[in-house]
Amino acid sequence: MRRSHLKHLFVYGSLLHAATGHRAVDVLLRRDVRDAGAASIAGRLFDLGRYPGALKARDGARVHGRLLYVKRPRHVLRVLDRYEDYRVRRPKASEFLRASVNALLAGGGVRAAWVYWYNGRLRGRRLPSGRYDGHRGQSTRRLRPR
Repeated sequence: MRRSHLKHLFVYGSLLHAATGHRAVDVLLRRDVRDAGAASIAGRLFDLGRYPGALKARDGARVHGRLLYVKRPRHVLRVLDRYEDYRVRRPKASEFLRASVNALLAGGGVRAAWVYWYNGRLRGRRLPSGRYDGHRGQSTRRLRPR
């Protein structure tokens, strides 16, 4: 499948919750995405303070999160790119980079999805569990199932 046709997004941090504190993103999460289940990707997770960041890894480490089905990918990704500080025309200046990845579903199977990899200066501690639970006061309300 071509990357431009991907309709899934793997999330592991602030986007896990339907209340990020950013109005446009919160509305988008409620209207245009649905929870498609638990999943993981190859990578290492770091606690950066207010949010986590994931880096690619080939050593067997996993980042655990959720797979989201995206109804209107172009629109949703345009909004999320701003939220994640991904600059399509200036990727080196971006805090996060959006890329395609294979997500392993908890119930079995693999799904191609977008993910935001951390691209900034690494300043946090590694989370060996691959799970981020530091939502720091955000709502724990989950997105609606697909």
